[in-house]
Amino acid sequence: MATYSVSVATDHLGRLMARKPIRGLSELVWNAFDADADKVQIDVERSVAGGVDAIVVTDDGHGMSPEEAKLDFSRLGGSWKHSTQTTRGKGRSLHGSNGEGRWTAFALGGSSVRWETVAEVDGKRFLTIIQILREASAKVEISDPVPTTRDIGTIARVEGITTDPHGALGDPGLNALTVHFALHLKKYPDTSLVMEGRTIDVADLVERHDVIPLDVPNTRGPAELDIVEWSKPIDRALYYCDERGLALGEGKVGIHAPNYVFTAFIRWRGFAELQDQLLLEDLGHAEFAPIIEAAREAMRAHFKSRDAEWAVAVVQVWKDEDSYPYDKPVQTEPERIERELFDLVAATAAPAISLGKTNKETRKLTLGLIRAALETGPSALRRVFAEVLKLSQGQLDELDRLLGRTTLANIVKTSAMICDRLDFLADLEDLVCSPDSQKRVTERSQLHRIVEQETWIFGEQYAVASSDRSLTQCLEQHRKLLGRDELADESPVLLDGKRQIVDLMLWRGIPQGGENSRQFLIVELKRPSVVVSRDELGQIEDYARAVVKDSRFTDTATKWDFIVVSTEVHLNIEDRRHQLHEVGLVTDLPTHRISVLTWAQVIKNAQYRLAYVQKALSVDAADQSAASYMQREYGALLPEEMRGTTPVSAPPPRPDPRPEKKPAAASAPTPAAAAPTATAAARESAPKVH
Repeated sequence: MATYSVSVATDHLGRLMARKPIRGLSELVWNAFDADADKVQIDVERSVAGGVDAIVVTDDGHGMSPEEAKLDFSRLGGSWKHSTQTTRGKGRSLHGSNGEGRWTAFALGGSSVRWETVAEVDGKRFLTIIQILREASAKVEISDPVPTTRDIGTIARVEGITTDPHGALGDPGLNALTVHFALHLKKYPDTSLVMEGRTIDVADLVERHDVIPLDVPNTRGPAELDIVEWSKPIDRALYYCDERGLALGEGKVGIHAPNYVFTAFIRWRGFAELQDQLLLEDLGHAEFAPIIEAAREAMRAHFKSRDAEWAVAVVQVWKDEDSYPYDKPVQTEPERIERELFDLVAATAAPAISLGKTNKETRKLTLGLIRAALETGPSALRRVFAEVLKLSQGQLDELDRLLGRTTLANIVKTSAMICDRLDFLADLEDLVCSPDSQKRVTERSQLHRIVEQETWIFGEQYAVASSDRSLTQCLEQHRKLLGRDELADESPVLLDGKRQIVDLMLWRGIPQGGENSRQFLIVELKRPSVVVSRDELGQIEDYARAVVKDSRFTDTATKWDFIVVSTEVHLNIEDRRHQLHEVGLVTDLPTHRISVLTWAQVIKNAQYRLAYVQKALSVDAADQSAASYMQREYGALLPEEMRGTTPVSAPPPRPDPRPEKKPAAASAPTPAAAAPTATAAARESAPKVH
């Protein structure tokens, strides 16, 4: 057994180990596929109490020979993958190339990572054990190889897990892995990925896959957009990938396409070359912005084309069943215009006309009425509003005035948004204030991920600048927003020697005499069951002091709001929340403010801002639609017993317009008995690493 020191700065290793848990798990899986594995299996070893003890990734790839293990694990960077783009044996596309995935495995929260790898050398099989400890991450212990009869392949074990690998296991982890590996599994159908006994079946999950070249001049090579449409609800996201499809970062889709469940991947070499700057992608990075905007324009054009395809299909169904109200071909230009207008209007109304909700006679009558209304002119539509919707003369006049300034679609969209927000507040109140749900909701993996999508509850003026980032990264974003390049400094912001993590960082610009100023809001979310006391207040006060005293920002025209939020506040700080002019405000200085708020206050303030519109719309937020909204949008993040039966995370794919054919049910993976990892006997026979 030998110990090798990795020549690399420890802070770089620390950044690799601090990535999201799902990234650590994905890196282990990619390493397996890059080793020509046909099957990769993920298993979880749990304690009697249900906690995670170890995460095990087993593959049947070619393994690492003793010499390869010494060469690859004694350095960071310079991987053999740099010199080729295909795997050694089967010529598949490679994904990793920097040799960093081994340390990224620590993102799963383990104290050690251990590899048992079997490779064939000169017709004989040898077993080698490699181990890295978190506390000594720059040292790698590699055993002497021993002959073995075990199968060729590698078992990677992340052990001593002390923190929750949120988002990497269960349904959220399965969905994330589905997205990350869909293109690889689709391209190589002889490969498989199994997570806790559930196989990801891409053939059933991927409904459509389109590849669109992005014509954006740059010096880092061509860019392409992959759009994958799914047959089951999966969170939408836009992934920034290297040219081979390895996801390096994630952003918002940024387009409106309500009828589709999809994930988009931008493949571009520049994302790998500028990976350390991906944090700034939403802040207008000079090289990223044109690529990302071109991708969004391509997505808009793509789904507009998909809508047109669907409209043609639904019209053809009506023609085939003889419910289409036109039976003669177009002969004049006015007829063509009228026909196109009818097809557009009727296709928009198709979900209410088809899908087995009506019979053929009803559809034929409905389509005929739409034709009559269009032929008669706007006055006919006005009669529909008056007679069917029972609008008064004054309401009709007001509608005419509104439609002169905006569209009916925008009016409906805005009303729906207000209703959704009221519903969200009603259900959020139940989520964070109900004694039953308080015990089940976690801060990081559930509440945090919901709130970061609904930041309007803290005020419409804030846009998300970062989420779940180290305080150092937040300050770096601050510097970028101010345009103060001279303040660049890679040194971390430490409190008591530890790198600090903030939950949400929101910001807004405040014009002040032409000065480049900003207002920031840092929100520290607490699990609903946590009672905020002196300890929690002290934490947010430490955040404030670290920022205000930081030499990089003391002379900038910036104001900071720091807020800690939970359900209850301890009596030992309650008096501080009522000493100043604003309830909850405990510190009010020219440079920063600190507040301790309850969820009841946050929700009440948001409801107050919506109260006037709620009254005008006569919306009752205390009905069952609130639960439906939360389940539909964030069901995958809720405790299992709170998910209900409503489809979650994204709207269902646009259904088949034919009434006689019901939409095919999505074949979600079904649980199966988890296959065992390396047997106890095999582990006993392995060489020991001390």
